[in-house]
Amino acid sequence: MMKFYLFGLSLLFSLSCHSFENSGRFGLGATSQTYQNLPAISLKIHFSEKSAMGTYFSYRGTEEASYNFGVRYYNSIVSEPNLIFYGVLSGGILQTYNGTTSSSGYEGSIHFGTEFFFEEIKHIGLSFEAGISMTNIDEFIFETSASHIFNSAIHFYF
Repeated sequence: MMKFYLFGLSLLFSLSCHSFENSGRFGLGATSQTYQNLPAISLKIHFSEKSAMGTYFSYRGTEEASYNFGVRYYNSIVSEPNLIFYGVLSGGILQTYNGTTSSSGYEGSIHFGTEFFFEEIKHIGLSFEAGISMTNIDEFIFETSASHIFNSAIHFYF
């Protein structure tokens, strides 16, 4: 199993990139690509044409709350004028509340995804991802995960 993780990480960081002008862009948006699909505020900063960092934060509740906070590292694999194919490595902390008990834990994931832009609207990006995730709240859970049109992320780039 460890060989699978190492292969995924080496693939994520070693593939060449042919990117379009995305360096220095800052994106603010929303995502539901979080644990239990909680809607989250998402930030994404492109440091170069190949790499970007992001963060997300979701919160639900009053006294006893459910939240999810994490960071993400994006590495572009292929870039076209209106499409970026990337690998992403993410990790976060979370807390869930089911009405009677509260549990805390952490999560990590490796995904591959695409972000596409409409021809006339270059400031809006839609992201879709698929991969594997590991979650530890009361027990360790290893699962596949994917997003679709109703569960995607959207960012407005400044």
